[in-house]
Amino acid sequence: MDYGEVFLISTVLATLALSIVLMNLDMEMDKHTKDFQILTELLPLMLLTFVVLIIVCPFNIAYRSNRYFLLVCLFHCVCAPFYKVLLADFFLADQLTSQVEALRSIKHYSCYYGGGGFISRDSTCKNSDLLKIFNFIIPSIPYAFRVFQCLRRLIEEKNSVEGYNALKYFSTIVGEAIRTAYRLNNSMTWFILALVSSVISAVVSTYWDIVMDWGLFQKDPKNRFLRETSCPTTKCILWSHCIEHIASICLVANYIQL
Repeated sequence: MDYGEVFLISTVLATLALSIVLMNLDMEMDKHTKDFQILTELLPLMLLTFVVLIIVCPFNIAYRSNRYFLLVCLFHCVCAPFYKVLLADFFLADQLTSQVEALRSIKHYSCYYGGGGFISRDSTCKNSDLLKIFNFIIPSIPYAFRVFQCLRRLIEEKNSVEGYNALKYFSTIVGEAIRTAYRLNNSMTWFILALVSSVISAVVSTYWDIVMDWGLFQKDPKNRFLRETSCPTTKCILWSHCIEHIASICLVANYIQL
């Protein structure tokens, strides 16, 4: 796939999502379709089901080789301790860590549709013990992928940096768990623990992005403000990567959600 095809797929998915939103609003406002409440509520689930079916479709349509490659990489992320970590595998796991807030919607889907809340438009399982467990597990899954990948590379490559990287992701898992516990138990003790863990996780992640990934604060650098070793050789690509790091640092407050 080239960049044009990637842009085409993202545009189609965005158009489908927007179409579902507009259809939902139109059916809510139109007096002829206002009574079809169950069908209206099922529209988002239909879109999600359609996308999942396309991804796992075994027929040679809709970029089959690329879909297969994506599923293989995802399988390697799930089974990270048992497979050699390749570039595509940890790149996908890194992308998943950036989609934690989106992954949280899985528990809402399971609660709203699995619990039958879409029929009465009332999610009655919000306080269930199963949903509370999901609150702890789902946000930690992408970071757990990266922890296992780093440990695998630490064992194979004997590189101590991977061990520190695993600790960075583990600190994020601890921070996520404590913040979730604070949301469920709104007390001063959990507030202090959540604040401390969030600050530690944010500082460690920011330091790693600036020093290790970006390469700042190095003695006598050959490339000013750029890392010494990297895959891209074009400086404009490197600077684009640096700008992305600046944007992620500006959004670091999103990870301190109390």
